[in-house]
Amino acid sequence: MCNDGKPMEIGKALGVGHCAKHGTVTIIGHRKNGESVGFQLSAAEMLEFASLLQDQVCLARGLPADHGREQQSHFDITNDGRVITLPAWRRDLEAIEMRLLMASIEVSKDDIASWTDEQCKAADCWAIAVHYSASDNDGIQVPEKPTFLPPEKSFSELHS
Repeated sequence: MCNDGKPMEIGKALGVGHCAKHGTVTIIGHRKNGESVGFQLSAAEMLEFASLLQDQVCLARGLPADHGREQQSHFDITNDGRVITLPAWRRDLEAIEMRLLMASIEVSKDDIASWTDEQCKAADCWAIAVHYSASDNDGIQVPEKPTFLPPEKSFSELHS
């Protein structure tokens, strides 16, 4: 949904911008009729938006929108800006794959399946920290990229 309450289809034309002054992220998409629409999210709302995108991917694959997700929070941000996993965290190959894509890392679910739980947690926390820090969240600490992750890809490489 966008800010006018009408459904928005996110297709190939998607723009994302951020405003450091207001701490918001603007997302632009197109409706089926070609009309451009957009909405703004606070940095805190970005994780919820990522969840909505994951729902759309699941629906497009014929799965329930909440496939593979519990309704409990799996992550938190400490007072000093570190992204940490919570006890509810569980290994979800597709969710890890989607979070890494938000950080421009493309890894197959087969590769993720070969990682230990600790590696999955490190990749998850790193991807979320990268995503939040790119949205002008100055207080977020981005840890070193885990050595087992491949290099980042450009937007065009990810969508070719």
